[in-house]
This record gives sequence, C-alpha cells and structure tokens, in this order.
Amino acid sequence: RYRRESLLFVDNLPIAMTINEKIKETLSSRQDVKIWSTHYTFPEDQLDFIIDIIQATINTERAH
Repeated sequence: RYRRESLLFVDNLPIAMTINEKIKETLSSRQDVKIWSTHYTFPEDQLDFIIDIIQATINTERAH
C-alpha cells in the first residue's frame, strides 16, 4: 500500500507550532496520510495535492 512514500518536514520555528497544529488538523482526516510529530507520510501520487493543502494552511495562518 505504501510502497512509494514521500516525507515532508515543516521546519520554520517562528510559525511552526501554530501552523503544524493546523496542518495536523487538516491532514488527520485523510486516511492515506500518516502523521508523526511534524513528519507527514503519504502516497507519492498525492504529493502535489498535499503540498497544496499545506500551502493553503500556511497562507491562511499567516494572514491571521
């Protein structure tokens, strides 16, 4: 199932705690995403979609 997984690490300390929690909330509803601390593992074919979700979350949090 997870033959080819991608790993994404969000590392921006000034905003990381708030944004990481929001990203976790958003991605935790997806069954194909594994979350461990600030590491997100997901099927490689979902990379662009996951990056879009994370970018939208970051942009939303920065706007607040």
